[in-house]
Amino acid sequence: MFNKTFYENTGDFPLYCMPVHSKRASFCDQSSIGDFPGLKLAYNIKHYAGVNQKPEYVWYYNQLKGRDTEAHTKFYNFGWWDFGYDDLRFNILWDAPEEQAPSNDPLLKVFPITVGLRSTTV
Repeated sequence: MFNKTFYENTGDFPLYCMPVHSKRASFCDQSSIGDFPGLKLAYNIKHYAGVNQKPEYVWYYNQLKGRDTEAHTKFYNFGWWDFGYDDLRFNILWDAPEEQAPSNDPLLKVFPITVGLRSTTV
């Protein structure tokens, strides 16, 4: 599944649009309901780190995991998120690169509309 071009930079979206230090920084799915970005997002980006060998994604994961130590107590994690399974799956499928904080270049990233997405004008 992850060998598609679409997944090469998917982890850049949370890196730029939902930074680790913000609660409401963008128009994205705010599944954290006003909390800082949490472990659900951290584990997703960790998988992209393994797939694409991007050390900035490992840094993002480690930042969120270090702060969100009570993820199991949040109502939006009850009953359907299994972090133990995510750890097992990651450790079997990928080797993560060494953590590296993202650089300040570029400060802005544009996410262009790609094949498969349509925009409409009213």
